Amino acid sequence: MFTVNEMRLLVCALPSFSEIPFNQHDVTVITHVTHVLLYPLYGGYTGCIANTTLPNGLSLDANTCIIEGIVVMPGTWVLSISMEDSTLVSKPIVIRSSFCDGTVLLVDRTYGSNSLTETYAVMEKNTRTVLFSEAAYTDQDPTNVKRKAACVRNGSYLLRMADDKPFWDCESSLQLSILTADGGITMPIADTRYDSNVGEAMEIPFQVAVFISYGSKWDVKSYEPTEREDPPGEVYRFVFEKTFLVDSFRLYHSMRVYVRYRCGIKIFVNRREVYRHNTDGILDPSKMSYTRCYHTLRYRIFSFPIVTLTKEGQYSNLIYSGANTITVYSAGDYDHSSEFDMVLFGNSFPNRSVVTDALISVEPQMPYKDHPFHTCSSSQFYYMGTPNNTFTVSFYQGRREWISAFVITSTKEYSIRPTEITLEVKNPEDSNWIQVTRVANMIWWKNGLAKVIYVDLKKPYYQYRFRNINTSIANNTEWCIQSLDLIQSSLTSQYLCLDYPPLSFLFNDYPDTVLFPLSPLYSNFVLETELPPGMWIDGATGVIGGRPPTPRFVYIYLTASLLSSVVTPVGVTISIMGCDYPHNYVFLNLYPPRFHSDISIKLEDDSELLWELKSFPYTEDDVTLFFCLLPTEYRLTIDNSNETAWNYPSSFSVAVTSQDNIVLQDYIRISCLNTVYLFSNINPILDCNLFQLLSGTHKRWTPQASTSSPMMACSPIVIPYGNGTLYVHYVITVPNILLYHVVTIRIRSSYCYTLSFNGRKVGKFGLNANSTLCVSANRSVYNTVHIPLIEAGGFTGSNDLILMLLPPRSNPALMIKANGYFTINQQAEFHNVVSAIGTQSTGVLAPSVLFDGNLLTSTYINPLTLNVLEFSINNKEGQPFTTISVYVSQDLGHIRVSLLGNPSKDTLQYHPHFNDGMEAIIFYPSLCYSQYRYIIPVTQGLWRMQSLRLSIYSFQTPAVLAHISEVTLGYEADSRTLICPALGGFPAVKEGSFSPGPCPANYSGTATRLCSGGLLSDIKLTGCQMIPPLNLRYAVDAFVFSEHIFNSTGVPQFDFIVQSYEIISGTLPQGLKLDAETGEISGEPSACGKYQVTIRGKNQQGSTDTSISIHVCLSMCEASGFDSSREIGTEVWMLCSSSVGGIGFVQRRCIYSDRFVWITSASYCVQRSFVIVTCGVVVCVLFIAVGTRYAHRRRVQNVVKLSKVLLKRTAGMV
Repeated sequence: MFTVNEMRLLVCALPSFSEIPFNQHDVTVITHVTHVLLYPLYGGYTGCIANTTLPNGLSLDANTCIIEGIVVMPGTWVLSISMEDSTLVSKPIVIRSSFCDGTVLLVDRTYGSNSLTETYAVMEKNTRTVLFSEAAYTDQDPTNVKRKAACVRNGSYLLRMADDKPFWDCESSLQLSILTADGGITMPIADTRYDSNVGEAMEIPFQVAVFISYGSKWDVKSYEPTEREDPPGEVYRFVFEKTFLVDSFRLYHSMRVYVRYRCGIKIFVNRREVYRHNTDGILDPSKMSYTRCYHTLRYRIFSFPIVTLTKEGQYSNLIYSGANTITVYSAGDYDHSSEFDMVLFGNSFPNRSVVTDALISVEPQMPYKDHPFHTCSSSQFYYMGTPNNTFTVSFYQGRREWISAFVITSTKEYSIRPTEITLEVKNPEDSNWIQVTRVANMIWWKNGLAKVIYVDLKKPYYQYRFRNINTSIANNTEWCIQSLDLIQSSLTSQYLCLDYPPLSFLFNDYPDTVLFPLSPLYSNFVLETELPPGMWIDGATGVIGGRPPTPRFVYIYLTASLLSSVVTPVGVTISIMGCDYPHNYVFLNLYPPRFHSDISIKLEDDSELLWELKSFPYTEDDVTLFFCLLPTEYRLTIDNSNETAWNYPSSFSVAVTSQDNIVLQDYIRISCLNTVYLFSNINPILDCNLFQLLSGTHKRWTPQASTSSPMMACSPIVIPYGNGTLYVHYVITVPNILLYHVVTIRIRSSYCYTLSFNGRKVGKFGLNANSTLCVSANRSVYNTVHIPLIEAGGFTGSNDLILMLLPPRSNPALMIKANGYFTINQQAEFHNVVSAIGTQSTGVLAPSVLFDGNLLTSTYINPLTLNVLEFSINNKEGQPFTTISVYVSQDLGHIRVSLLGNPSKDTLQYHPHFNDGMEAIIFYPSLCYSQYRYIIPVTQGLWRMQSLRLSIYSFQTPAVLAHISEVTLGYEADSRTLICPALGGFPAVKEGSFSPGPCPANYSGTATRLCSGGLLSDIKLTGCQMIPPLNLRYAVDAFVFSEHIFNSTGVPQFDFIVQSYEIISGTLPQGLKLDAETGEISGEPSACGKYQVTIRGKNQQGSTDTSISIHVCLSMCEASGFDSSREIGTEVWMLCSSSVGGIGFVQRRCIYSDRFVWITSASYCVQRSFVIVTCGVVVCVLFIAVGTRYAHRRRVQNVVKLSKVLLKRTAGMV
């Protein structure tokens, strides 16, 4: 699938050619395998014709000049291609074709209408070399059957099928086949499809093993022709014999034969007859005759088993490891020795269905000709008719098939199911149907149950018929099943003896326990003694179950048929009891591929073997084994020495108390070494009612009375507090701090709550992040806290767990349930810690399945693209951890991993532009794959995180798109017990470990302190990174500077840290400089103009940019009033009357003082008013002086005159 964003028409300047250039001119191919595609290097060529004959299988498209197809004959061809209306001719194209020197392996893929996400790959098992594959969204065309081929050697191969849905479309299928060298015979290995609902594995191993090839040379012995009377004529007899080698007969369940003959034939393998047709019963090859001859010569098909069962109930080999001899007697009406040929190959495909290429008839006929032989788990068959019914499978073209078993599967939903079924077989030479088995009293104890009924057939048959499928309900002729099937499967790995587990228990207080016989090869179970009330036995499989009302010992004597033929008796003693430890149940959940049995399981304590399963007898795809065990430590050993055993995603899990309380889980590893797991079923908190209500107020809640048994007691102490708040105190008893590494607490309550362990806060659920307001309490869901005991201050003996319970606003009645478990495995995995809400991903579809605790669910991952998972922790206090396990279906090579996180408590600088505000925790450039998983060490995970982001990618091209099934946080334990106490934001860690915590201001990542001598050392910043700067800014965005004047932008501001500055675009005016340390731009510009510059502030991790403009102007005083516009420093003399007023001259000068201004540097001006006043004063003074002088003269004149008068008078007197 792709997206087209835009389309454009282009004109290309192509060179001119004197010939038609093709992509290849010399091609070597393998007949029936190599897909040939020859095309002109440039478009535009049309009207093409071939001047020479094309090889068979190739075709030329005249409109495009493309030659395409698969060559079907060996040889050498020299092709010449020309155009009808042109003289252009191609260079000679040489095609050389030869037969495959091994075996041609074919895949024919049929698609349903909803098949876009269906994928498959076929690869070599040992090297994982992909032969052919198909990814999702790659032309899954429902109208087309797509074929791919490869030339392979005999060996082991894997078929991988997958889908992001639980199963392929019901119309989708995949057929694996072998093709003869001449392409004449296609021999199917299997016709299959992916369907996880019926337990089909994603990986299916199979062998390509052609023991006798097409056209092989045989040793031939002939007899003289003899006459016969009826019908009259000569009889020609031949004996063909050949020896072939088989590497290991245990790898195969059957042999498949394609034999070409015309008349009578008998075939023996190692002197045992496996096939006869068109002949009498005479064994002497010199006297045998034929009963009919075919007009058409072709290959006839049949299969026969590797082993059969003797009358004594032991295996008898038809095929051995090493040399085997096949002998063919033939008789005909002429010399037919040249017509004989045979191909023989081993069939190992697990549980191969033979119901293909067959006519299916149902009597009475169903509407729409429906039948029960479906291969799709979403289908079902509903029957309503007479009790006498038949369901017949007849193979086309006389094909005969051997089967090892038939399978009847019930529907996933409840329905009326049949309780009896009969299987019959028939060949054309048989006059009547032969009953193989009749199974009655079938019990269906759960939905979707597949019952496998094994049978002992010595030879193949042309027809199979199921008859009288009915229920035990009186007057009822209705029933419903999912499907019927006829299969070929291996018998050699199964346990032959009829027996039940040596310790057979049924618990009358737990209804789901059942007992399986140790071998699945038995059926037709018949009781010889009566069962107690409440018990039942399945007549098809021998499973015993029920819920007897009272404890007792029961002895049961019964008989069963091995492979539906050899009747075997057995006695079983069953202990019916109540479990003394109802809070310590152990559940072993097994999820095998369908019908596989190649493992053994042992359950032990320190002193003895408690339970052992030497062969896996179960045919279900989901098996739960129940154990009532004393609370202590146990060892689970799973032995899988057969490399064809349980392939991905087959797995197991161990749960305590309830099936969802998973203590450990893993895949069944393909290894020659035993895999040992440790677990404990000690429940640190018993799941029981904690309180008795004495009144309607919370203050009257009191502890429930304890019993005398410490295993049964409920021991919390409840302390009421104000406003409805309760404090609950538990005592957690740790048996041995060196062995018990993690305690897991699971609580569900109608209240919100916090948890503290030995005074350290370890959990918060339903409360606001920074308050004690209860906003979300879910009484139906368990919240889980995993507490690493050493780091949390735990010790051997009594430890305190305190819950603070706060009611929501609705103030409901208090309900609290609690349980838990201890982890004693070195590698602990934490389940149920990730919130399903808010889980996001990039490159990973359906990320929620990665945190569901189920290894069977999965989604795609392509490591060549960045795969990012972001998820939140349910616990608002965060979940400490030291590892992350990533479960994948295959080795992705060395992967790169990075982990970011948001701390749950520390208040850090928000930096959304860097790691989206998250803190870098770890980065690994290369991690290795081991046993279906990558384990990522994360010692910094002890710094409690509220959310995490995991990124995975690789540079190694994967063989096929891988599946990722689970991502789990975990904890890797060791023997250290000394810790350093927490300090600030740095948690307590073990001696020699680094305590992770917050980096200082303006840094992101993880700082560490080494725990040494019981104290945390100084902070180390090796895991811290500078946060890239942000928001670089100056005081203004536009500056106006003047030339020859000192100017400055000032120091810029920014967020976080800037170590240096640089100009990334534009240039500064001449005379200005950028200070690389402070970011200030300053100087005396010497050139006018406008300048746009972008300045970058950066540190080790990033940078931030800002743009400013600088306008450098001439240094001039602007014209104003009587001042004209002049450059700085200019001096001007002017009349006072034309400038400042007055009389005189003034000198003006242009200067810069924070701005450009005119100043008066010299002034010789007198104001008019001053002149007038001065003149007035002078006039007054002159007037006064003149007046005074005049008055003085007058006085003098008067004195003189008076003197003269006096003189005269005096003189007169005288």
